Amino acid sequence: MKHNLELIVIITALILFTISVTITGCSKVNEAEYTINKTNNSINKMNNSSNNNNNNENRNNEEDIMNSKNNELIVTSTAFQHNTQMPKKYTCQGEDINPPLTIENLPNDVESVVIIMDDPDAVKPAGKIWDHWIVFDIKVKGNAFVIKEEQEPSGIHGKGTSGNLNYKGPCPPDGEHRYFFKVYAVNTFLDLPEGSTKTQVEEAMKKNNSIIAEGEIIGLYKKE
Repeated sequence: MKHNLELIVIITALILFTISVTITGCSKVNEAEYTINKTNNSINKMNNSSNNNNNNENRNNEEDIMNSKNNELIVTSTAFQHNTQMPKKYTCQGEDINPPLTIENLPNDVESVVIIMDDPDAVKPAGKIWDHWIVFDIKVKGNAFVIKEEQEPSGIHGKGTSGNLNYKGPCPPDGEHRYFFKVYAVNTFLDLPEGSTKTQVEEAMKKNNSIIAEGEIIGLYKKE
């Protein structure tokens, strides 16, 4: 009888131990599953956040591109295409008259326009950029205007490197040079006197962040 009781106690202890191990094992499994699920949820949230950030960045880039396009003036000439040779008549070897220019896509809030023509390739032979044409405080109406051939725009004329107040055509001393016709739409008038230098005009435009749009066309010329 005593042996039977001992046997029953041993068997009962074994059963309880087995049940305890099983319960502990299930608990650990549940904990592992919970941890895995929590980790997956965190990864999904990170992926969603990353996708949202990418989408926002793409939208911002698109907006920047649209704003850039909106702030870009379209500058063309019927005399030459962008980055092509300028006809001789607009240079020191010809009639030395200004070429026709068309400026489009002017913003609605433009007050005046500035035109600067310079030659950065003059740095090598002359030691500085050569300023050929400076006109500012040009009054405009509408979203486009045209400068006709041999017709100075009605604005205030700045002083070029040669001391000129009117257009001075290309006259490169050493091979082909590039001539930048830069146009700025400004939301004010610069209130500068005639004969102001390019540096003075540029500083006046930048002083109050007055430039609201800009564009350019480049003409090339090499002496014959």
